[in-house]
Amino acid sequence: MPRYQPSLIEPKWQAWWEAHDTFATPRLPAARKRYVLDMFPYPSGDGLHVGHPEGYTATDIVVRFERMRGTSVMHPMGFDAFGLPAEEHAIRTGTPPRESTERNIATFTRQLKMLGFSYDWNRALATTDPGYVRWTQWIFLVLFDTWFDPRAQRGRPIAELPIPAEVAAAGAAAMARYRDDHRLAYQTEAPVNWCPALGTVLANEEVVGGVSERGGHPVVRLPLRQWMLRITAYATVWSGNSRASTGPRASRSCSVTGSAGAPASSLTSSSRRPAAKPRPSRPGRRPGRRRASPKNLMATSSGSIRPAPTRSTA
Repeated sequence: MPRYQPSLIEPKWQAWWEAHDTFATPRLPAARKRYVLDMFPYPSGDGLHVGHPEGYTATDIVVRFERMRGTSVMHPMGFDAFGLPAEEHAIRTGTPPRESTERNIATFTRQLKMLGFSYDWNRALATTDPGYVRWTQWIFLVLFDTWFDPRAQRGRPIAELPIPAEVAAAGAAAMARYRDDHRLAYQTEAPVNWCPALGTVLANEEVVGGVSERGGHPVVRLPLRQWMLRITAYATVWSGNSRASTGPRASRSCSVTGSAGAPASSLTSSSRRPAAKPRPSRPGRRPGRRRASPKNLMATSSGSIRPAPTRSTA
């Protein structure tokens, strides 16, 4: 048997796969379909580490198995590109975040292709792409314009929300407040970990001993007005569809931003749990992912999707 020489064999076939779009997914496949999505990596300047291919290899095994069964598999790759490192690098060097982010994405793409994973690179995206952000903004507006109808067990346009007679009698301002109290995307005040030096809110696991894991800056606990998603309203729907427990996983609300100068994105319990104990950094965890715009949230509503309202929530 000829000796396996990866430096010769791997580049040869990887180039062939790319030239022939071997792993491209047809627009309308006729075969059985399967969608397999990996966790998007944060494109740091350090490139891939061992934690990335460990998980991606397992997924690729499943994907290749399904393809050998005749399944049409859509297996894209993307990059969760919002984060503190790019912003801090921009502050230190004066380099626009887009330049360093795109450079890091090119490095990650090259390294992932060298590993031979069977991604459909025609469908690659980054969460900083204007086209991607456009749709996350649209989804946010749909959530803002939707309320959950417990009788119908689905989302409905906020214009269809029944207004009690006593609220309607109190005037337009009272009706507006009533609608705002029932929207799927709403604002409220909740305690957060605020880091003045980084100018952002940090998750519990990003705070170690009262300072930020990144940079060692002081962190204070304070209330902050922020956007929330009324996920708890769908707990019954989820448990009914999946026959899963309606425990803590189903009873969550999602905080997606802080105040105008302090955006955030964190998952917090609706029961106001005490802060978790600090944990050491884990390999593979993307640093600083909490600095996300309120409209960069990717989520879905079980209600029907409608054209986005023309108004702005900025």
